[in-house]
Amino acid sequence: MKKVFIFQGKELVYELTDKNVKNINLRIQRDGKVVVSKHKRVSMEQVEAFLCLKWEWIFAAIDKMKKAERIQSRPTTLDAIRLFGKVIPIVEKVGIKRLQLIDGGAFFYTNQNDFEKKLKELQSLLEKQLVQHIENKRVEYDKVIRDYGISVPKIKYRYMKGKWGSCETKNGVITMNYNLLYYSKEAIDYVLLHEYAHLIVPNHSKRFYDFLAFHMPDYKKRESLLKI
Repeated sequence: MKKVFIFQGKELVYELTDKNVKNINLRIQRDGKVVVSKHKRVSMEQVEAFLCLKWEWIFAAIDKMKKAERIQSRPTTLDAIRLFGKVIPIVEKVGIKRLQLIDGGAFFYTNQNDFEKKLKELQSLLEKQLVQHIENKRVEYDKVIRDYGISVPKIKYRYMKGKWGSCETKNGVITMNYNLLYYSKEAIDYVLLHEYAHLIVPNHSKRFYDFLAFHMPDYKKRESLLKI
């Protein structure tokens, strides 16, 4: 049964079911849907009081789930690709030239016959596009941290859920999420600078955000691009 509850100016739509549970159970599904199950003896007043106690946690969990779901967007067809925030139509050809981006279109050259192998090959080529952009951009950021007397980091790449990047300050290693390749270069550059900033300030203090604002005055706008 669908229910709506309004608290602190926010509206929560959730699914409520009666089950053989001890009291009240709360679950956030991968798509952000909120599911509440309760014992039949539990009143709606008790349910709403429970939601009030969990209010901030619920919305934080919804945002986290939606983000994790949103960034898992690898190609499923060979009709078009999403690269650097744009949807680009694909023309598939046989050959060894690999991926060429020309005039708003993508020519995907492959010698594969198996569809799944074609998708895997395309994904690998897209990953290389991201790596190339970051390797080009890091030249600028390496110079910034050298000015602070800090050694340049090693940059690694992998698919991650729930976060765009991470920084091991002790080891000087930055890890970037391959899923960033679907987002604009402005957003990617923000994530990269964010992780570089942690080499100087390992927390999210005022000094950390002052660093971001100095080197990237529009960092908040760029950060918002990751929520699209």
